[in-house]
Amino acid sequence: MLRDMPLNSVQRPVVLSLAVCAMLLMSTRGVAGDSWRDFTNNRTQWDDQIRDIRARRSSGSSSSEPYPGYARDRAAEIFRENHPNRVTQNWGSNAYRIRVSAERARAEAARVAAEEAARSRALEKLYAASNAGDANAMMEVAAREAQTSPAAAVGKYVRVQGPRREEALWAAVRLIRNCGLGTPGSELELRQRLALEELSLRGDVIATRERAMLSDLDVDVYVALQYSTKAALAGDEPSQRRVVRIFADGKVDGVPAPAEKVYAWCRAAGEAGDVGGQVMLGRALFWGNGIAQNLPEALVWFQKAIASDSKKRTFEEDALRLQAMNLAGTMLLMGNGVPEDKPEGFALLRKAAEGGNETAALNVANCYLSGDGVDKNPAEAVHWFERAAERGNAEAARTVADLYFSPDEACYDEAAGLRWTQRFSKRDPRAMITYAQFVRDGRYGLRPDPVKAKELFDGAFVKFPDDDYVLNAIGVMTLKGLNDFTPDAARGIALLKQAYEHGSAISARSLQKIYTKGLGVPADPVEAGRWQELAVAAGAPEIPME
Repeated sequence: MLRDMPLNSVQRPVVLSLAVCAMLLMSTRGVAGDSWRDFTNNRTQWDDQIRDIRARRSSGSSSSEPYPGYARDRAAEIFRENHPNRVTQNWGSNAYRIRVSAERARAEAARVAAEEAARSRALEKLYAASNAGDANAMMEVAAREAQTSPAAAVGKYVRVQGPRREEALWAAVRLIRNCGLGTPGSELELRQRLALEELSLRGDVIATRERAMLSDLDVDVYVALQYSTKAALAGDEPSQRRVVRIFADGKVDGVPAPAEKVYAWCRAAGEAGDVGGQVMLGRALFWGNGIAQNLPEALVWFQKAIASDSKKRTFEEDALRLQAMNLAGTMLLMGNGVPEDKPEGFALLRKAAEGGNETAALNVANCYLSGDGVDKNPAEAVHWFERAAERGNAEAARTVADLYFSPDEACYDEAAGLRWTQRFSKRDPRAMITYAQFVRDGRYGLRPDPVKAKELFDGAFVKFPDDDYVLNAIGVMTLKGLNDFTPDAARGIALLKQAYEHGSAISARSLQKIYTKGLGVPADPVEAGRWQELAVAAGAPEIPME
């Protein structure tokens, strides 16, 4: 039509645009009309379907709807089935949506219940296998219980047998440690010990080291040394350092390992800056214990310990450093294997004594008493003897008591001498015997009391049965029947011989006299001569033979 119209080139585009707009407007009105007509028809169909559904329900076996709004919801379903692609209004009720949500919830609950039932059956099967002794099942059950009941989990771990035994024992040890259940003396602490001991027997070096550390915690030093040495011999360096430290602290008499290995560990520790290793190696070289004596090298190691960094030293290392000072000072003072340097030697001794080393204090006291390395000063000697005695040195206590008892000394003071003797009479065998003699004789203001003296003598023998001084004193009194001891020559001689075996040189002189004079036994010149030779070899002083 537009082609037949007489339009010029300017009018034609304008008319064409107007025509397009008119067509679009007419199309829109038609669609709107169709939508309204569809809505009206659909609504009529909707209402008809609702009436049909309700009628069928009324004529059927059920006279009412299953729930309010059922007919409306069913009509909506039918309409959606007939018009799947048409956008319609939501004519369904809230009850329908609630019903769908409930059905979905019930389906989800059923799924969850099924999964839970499956898990329960699996757990029952797992626990049944665990109770039957299946190692894998026991490990899994213990791992599950570790969070909620660690003690029960430990019990299951330690019952695991078979190839996973070591893994289970380690799991038990870690669980006890991580949960803080290893209270000393508790059942779980005992289980931890037993687990580590079994692992150690199986050759586990780390378990051996940790068992040693447990022993350190309860100050069972010999068990700690046993396990530490076992791990050290297997090449565990931390255990080697621990053995050196236990040895250096002086808590044990020796290490159950070859001496060359022990001192090799000391050397390695000393080269790494460990004061304990330095001092122990120096002592071994000083005394020649386990390795060849080498006094110059010993001094070198002592000097390394003395020069160690004070900021890095522990309390125990400070004490070891004082030992090194005392030994180095003694070597320099006496020129023992090294060039003599008395001023430097005494200075080291004095510094060690001031630091609290009781042996150094005793040495300083002897220097002041004899004037060795320093001017002679008896008053200063008494001061340092008392300082050493205050720290528990029995030799210092005996020496200062003797000084106080000596009328020739400027410090003569019988009361002070008696005080020191009485003070050490409960822990030093010689002081105990000396104090018993004072009580027996009523010396230094004491009332004579033979009964109490006999009790003290008997107490010394019971408390120190292997001390040479006690054995010699009790032997002489038994031989002669002194101080209410029943005379018994055979027992007295036996005690004197035992005293000599424990280091009493004077006992050899007593036995020489006994066999020379025939005291309690027939005279025997040959036996007397033998004991004389032994007495001379031991450096025993002469005694009257009358």
